[in-house]
Amino acid sequence: MDKDYFQLFNLQVGYAIEMQQLKQLFRELQKVVHPDHFSHTSEAQRRMAMQKATQINDAYQTLSDPVKRAYYLLSYYGVVREGERTHQDTQFLMEQMELREALDAARCAEDPLPVLQDLQTQVRERMQYLMQGLEQLFTEHSVESLQKAADDSDKLRFLQRLDEECQALEDELLGII
Repeated sequence: MDKDYFQLFNLQVGYAIEMQQLKQLFRELQKVVHPDHFSHTSEAQRRMAMQKATQINDAYQTLSDPVKRAYYLLSYYGVVREGERTHQDTQFLMEQMELREALDAARCAEDPLPVLQDLQTQVRERMQYLMQGLEQLFTEHSVESLQKAADDSDKLRFLQRLDEECQALEDELLGII
């Protein structure tokens, strides 16, 4: 299966993906290459099935994550790969610092949960805004739109990490971990 991830799931190339459809296609493909179907076959066939299952898993993990999907598309279009860019947007750098300070403030607040939840709402709204923008940018296919998509993907990656840190802190505060 040397197909790209979109071909693998028979999806149109683009940022907008219907997640329920992706999950259903993932389950269907996993059934086809499930190890039980290959238990009485040769070692080579079992190895091939395992490779296909791994590729399906990798493709699903990439396409189901908004940041990984954005970087995959950038690579698909030959623009950039994750980790190769440094961010030059000073306004966004300032925003990053403010958001980090807000997370620190939530940690130190007398009643941290409401402060943290407000921050998380802001972060998720900003992420949603960027993802909507990425949908449009990836449909345009111009050099400028793909460069903007690369910049916005970096921003989305930062916000996703911050959201994960917020969630981890919330879990800690609620005694979940």
